[in-house]
Amino acid sequence: MTHKDAGLARESSERRGGGRFDKAFPVFLSGPTGVGAGIGRNISDGGMFVEVREPYPLGTQVSITFSAPGIGTEVTLLAEVRYQCFINYGSVEGTSRSGLRGIGVRFVGFDDKAPGSNGEPQ
Repeated sequence: MTHKDAGLARESSERRGGGRFDKAFPVFLSGPTGVGAGIGRNISDGGMFVEVREPYPLGTQVSITFSAPGIGTEVTLLAEVRYQCFINYGSVEGTSRSGLRGIGVRFVGFDDKAPGSNGEPQ
């Protein structure tokens, strides 16, 4: 491993240095192409992965609403799509095929237009 590779690996691990909560939970997304539902996974203070039917384009700003797992408090955050994921897989026997689509997002702030964000009751 070169010094450059070591530096990139360290930088990557530092970006992900915070704790992650790896639990699946429902989320609602709103963006320029419409509204949809997804499954949130692997959430941290900086972002999360969301399984979706149709991924938003890279760089798109989306609003993500979900209930904090185990607490029930609804949160709406603004996020930027940083990557897309398309995984196709099948059984060992080759008799069934399935797949996964999703987006990785980076949180950029709270949604000021969401109910309750300005002290309004939800």
